[in-house]
Amino acid sequence: MKSSFRAPALAVAILGTIATTHAQYSNPPSWMPMTMLNVNFDTNNLRLDVVDEAVKLGTNVYAVLAVATNGTYDPAKPWGCLNGTAYSRRLGWDDPNRRNADSSLHIANLLSNAYGPEASIWIDCVSRSPGLEAYLAIGKFGVNTNSSGTNTDGSVIIDSALNAYSGIFGTAGSSTKWKWDGQMDHNTYAVSLWDITATNQLLTATYKVYVGDSAGNEILNQDGSSASTIEVWTWQGPATLVPPDLTIRNMTAIGWPAACTNYLLESAQTLDSPVWTCVTNQPALLDGRSVILVDPNCAQRYFRLRLAD
Repeated sequence: MKSSFRAPALAVAILGTIATTHAQYSNPPSWMPMTMLNVNFDTNNLRLDVVDEAVKLGTNVYAVLAVATNGTYDPAKPWGCLNGTAYSRRLGWDDPNRRNADSSLHIANLLSNAYGPEASIWIDCVSRSPGLEAYLAIGKFGVNTNSSGTNTDGSVIIDSALNAYSGIFGTAGSSTKWKWDGQMDHNTYAVSLWDITATNQLLTATYKVYVGDSAGNEILNQDGSSASTIEVWTWQGPATLVPPDLTIRNMTAIGWPAACTNYLLESAQTLDSPVWTCVTNQPALLDGRSVILVDPNCAQRYFRLRLAD
């Protein structure tokens, strides 16, 4: 008897959605709601300080990552890298005196007066949770400096000169060091949905904020001390785990996101079977998905993806 391969209704529904909603891609995420963690420089003690996340949000309260399933964003746009991730732009760096009419109080000028014209603030990501990525995002929509930068049809204007959504803080082979411009910057932080293994999972990044020259080399105080400070940012994952989509095409090809390396493909004769067997076929990589071929003439089987222990 010819075999019949079944997938959960959710997987079939996801496949249909991807195929029919290309005209309904979402605009890139904005920086709202925002929480600005102000960077201050003590001119008397020559020390940097960043307002702790807990001061702004409260103890054990964190920026919550939003979910973008595959097909949420146009993959051809810079922010298409957020498909299949949980992300946030809430936390941002800011100079509390940035809008002060007395420009001598702007942090860039305070550093220049104390250390010379080459001095700037650099932020070095010294550690981060596995899978946590960071992308350059500029302005409200992350891809232009105009907070109302949209076209007449509502789509967002992209300033290609900004190189928005390029990797920073070690993402995509970038340097772990990033030169801050002293403006209100809310970059985008994201983690693959398949790297989230628990509800409300916490992810962290530890940053060294320091004074550096144009090349990012630290400038020490005259007594040899450092003006730097260490900051830990924390994000909270979604309250519900998002299962990866499992698709079956032409009754012979089974596919799932290639990033799901922590999931196992299993099969059983019946959906309620107490015994599921691991499928050991070596998958091929096709358009970002792991794909295996199955024999359409074998007995009926059900397939599932299970999070590895």
